[in-house]
Amino acid sequence: MAEWKKIIVSGSQAELAGVTGSFTGSFFGDGSGLSGLSSFSVSGDTNNRVITADGSGGGVGEPNLTFDGSTLNVAGTVDANFATIGVLGDFNIQDDGNGNTTLAKGAGRAVRIGDVAAAGNAVEVTVDDANNEVKLFASTTSISGSTVNVATGVDTINLNATTIDIPNVAAGTDNTVVVYNGSTLLTDEIDSKVWDGNLVDKQGTPVQYQVATFLDADTIVGSANFTFNNSTLSVTGNVDASGPVTGSNLMLDGTLADGAGETTVLVIDGSGNVKSDEIDSRVWGSTLVDGSGLGAGYITFASDSDTITGASDFTYTTGTKTLSVTNATITGDLVVQGTTTELQVTNLNIEDQFILLNSGSTGADTGIVFGGAGGSANQGAALYFDNDASRLTYIADGIAAMATTADHTTGGYVTIAYDVDTAGQLPVAAVGNIRIEGGEAFIYV
Repeated sequence: MAEWKKIIVSGSQAELAGVTGSFTGSFFGDGSGLSGLSSFSVSGDTNNRVITADGSGGGVGEPNLTFDGSTLNVAGTVDANFATIGVLGDFNIQDDGNGNTTLAKGAGRAVRIGDVAAAGNAVEVTVDDANNEVKLFASTTSISGSTVNVATGVDTINLNATTIDIPNVAAGTDNTVVVYNGSTLLTDEIDSKVWDGNLVDKQGTPVQYQVATFLDADTIVGSANFTFNNSTLSVTGNVDASGPVTGSNLMLDGTLADGAGETTVLVIDGSGNVKSDEIDSRVWGSTLVDGSGLGAGYITFASDSDTITGASDFTYTTGTKTLSVTNATITGDLVVQGTTTELQVTNLNIEDQFILLNSGSTGADTGIVFGGAGGSANQGAALYFDNDASRLTYIADGIAAMATTADHTTGGYVTIAYDVDTAGQLPVAAVGNIRIEGGEAFIYV
């Protein structure tokens, strides 16, 4: 049976006699005072020497094998059938067993051969796997042979030199170009107007009297619907003029009907014809309003008696059904109906001194879930009042954000300390609670 039991508290170190046991873990310090440990001696332990076993239970510092924390130095020969270079295994040097040595590089890595230092002789060969390219850097590059094939098939040769010298092609004039006659490169002369930049292309088959117009910056095309026979300009279609159109036989296409009243206006229909039509009589009245500062999604409001306006910080998005207000002040009561209310704010200030939870029901668990505890955004720790046990309870993890109840066996009751002496509090006899009375502490267990 649980009861109040006194907690023994002392200001001096407790005296424990006859305590025995075993220890597993780690010791900290220089190890002095420990016994029962086997010894291990090392000879030649000069700084940075790598220690190897001497075959007699001890070790020896190798003078020809040192490591200073970043560089391993070997004074002698490194005998290996396979060597990896680079912290990521970028390059491998391997003896294939047939007298050949292979150098394999990792994907996306480059091999540089030559004097690659900043002040070097600028002679270098680079195998650039990332760009699928072999680069040769030198002031003079020579390729010799009776036949040199530099590209086949659909491969591309890029010549980026300032000057390209082709010995078998004779020098020409300003209008000389290099052409390929099917077997070799030759020079040929072209019209000097090619260099003026004013040549244009034609499109289609020109017909007499067709007026040519520019299809783009350097292409002209004729049209059967736009002709001029030295006396008459003919247009089959519409004439779109930005200025006055005058003439002795100018007429509008179609028939204009008499208007029914002062609301009749001239309009252009979908076929480009000018016709009469009736508009709403309110256009002529005084009930229309002006619009100012409007934009997509703006919620409008009256800025004066005949003007509606909007603001970029007061909008409604129909697709997401989102009402956006930069700053809002509600002077009356706010009632939000629904399943979930989210406050996505950095700081939440509440003036109310006491917050009522679970106002809509009785006889149920009530509390707060701390989202993110345990590494999940939709669940976490909970501090709640267990209705069955009538105890304030804490569970460290696993309570869903939308939970309506919790299992107190997965957590623990919150210990309450009652100060009987100075606060006059009445202790509740519940397991784990503490009572301070008469200058002594009691725990209910």
